[in-house]
Amino acid sequence: MTPGGRSWFRELLALYDFGFASRVRTWQRWYAGTPYEYVERFVPAQGHVVDLGCGWGLFANLLALKAPGRTVHGIDLAAKKISWAQRTVGTRPNIHFAVRDLTTLELERTDAIVIYD
Repeated sequence: MTPGGRSWFRELLALYDFGFASRVRTWQRWYAGTPYEYVERFVPAQGHVVDLGCGWGLFANLLALKAPGRTVHGIDLAAKKISWAQRTVGTRPNIHFAVRDLTTLELERTDAIVIYD
């Protein structure tokens, strides 16, 4: 829980509410002992953040939700995972997902790069 009782997990779960499998997978990832909120504190609250190998975007979404001053770019080679991640974007302008090969990726200006989980 975050200060004031706001649950970031509930907000993330709502982003992935497009079927039973997506809700279960989100629940599993959050409670698998992965300290998402702890690690998030070490990422700058402003600027461009690239999440390499973002999968279906759970950590990238947390980064974008907790700090609207971040522009988060999630990149993964798995098209199916990115298609799930793209479904979570909605109208939020500070998060983007793309299918890219990390071995040929040329990064533009970034303030932080994360490779998580």
